[in-house]
Amino acid sequence: MPSGVARSSYYAWEASEQARKVRERENLALVHETTVIHVASTKTHGVPRVTAELRRRGRLVVLSREVVDG
Repeated sequence: MPSGVARSSYYAWEASEQARKVRERENLALVHETTVIHVASTKTHGVPRVTAELRRRGRLVVLSREVVDG
């Protein structure tokens, strides 16, 4: 633990770091699944159809305006 940092602040930061790593893994899995659906459709499915397919598979999908590189 760095000196000069409150113990509670350190543990809060550590917990948030772990949560960010989990979210990153989940995002990578979603990008892979999205790519698989798009390629399987011979690259004809766009966002609405891919989103519908993800939801049909039981994925909770919330569209945002965030740009995803990948």
